[in-house]
Amino acid sequence: MKFRSLSLFLVGFFFYYSCEVRFEPNTRILVLGTIVDELNEPIENAEIKVYSTRATSLFSDDDFLLGRNFSKQDGTFEIVSLFDRTDDFSIEIYKDNNFSKYTYLTSTNDNAPANLEINIGTIPLKRIGKVHFNITRESGGGNDIVYSFKFRSIECIEFYTDDELDIDQSFCYEEIFSNGSLNDVNPDTEGSFNTTFGTIVEFTYSLNGQNSITDTFLVDQEDYDFSFTY
Repeated sequence: MKFRSLSLFLVGFFFYYSCEVRFEPNTRILVLGTIVDELNEPIENAEIKVYSTRATSLFSDDDFLLGRNFSKQDGTFEIVSLFDRTDDFSIEIYKDNNFSKYTYLTSTNDNAPANLEINIGTIPLKRIGKVHFNITRESGGGNDIVYSFKFRSIECIEFYTDDELDIDQSFCYEEIFSNGSLNDVNPDTEGSFNTTFGTIVEFTYSLNGQNSITDTFLVDQEDYDFSFTY
């Protein structure tokens, strides 16, 4: 047990120092931008954090926090922070659970930002709607259904290389699927998922192996109820 504890300590020790931040001496960078909603209205008091690396399972977010501030009434913000050479430099923007979260990623390992400034421009945070669904069987035993929901995610992560968006490494409000099936063992179900305002959700189903049918609905409120019977 002592040997195992020592091994775990050494693994954590070497991992920590391999991830140790490498601050540039006497160097600060300016991070700035503007936060708006999907209607282009400014968002006040959104929290912006600058990290030398994203959080890991061993460390909390603030272990690598370089700077922090909040957006003003007009949605603008500025942060003067320490500068670190890293492959996982990030700027994370969060308002509250009613809005999507945005993450800006880049590598500062080989190149410092021009003029020691990162201007991320105007960033829209989209309001989030929670869809509550209920699917029940009224047609009796022996009938089954296969179904899926297609909707947009609430996360936007953008990776930049030399100030150019790298689409292959980015993930921004992508379409995702949630699916399931119901039968005599489990004839009914209910659940929920989050998506962005303005999303047209596609509900596709097939009854007893027949051709698929797709219905759609628009998420335009914080709580949206969807019910379906078969």
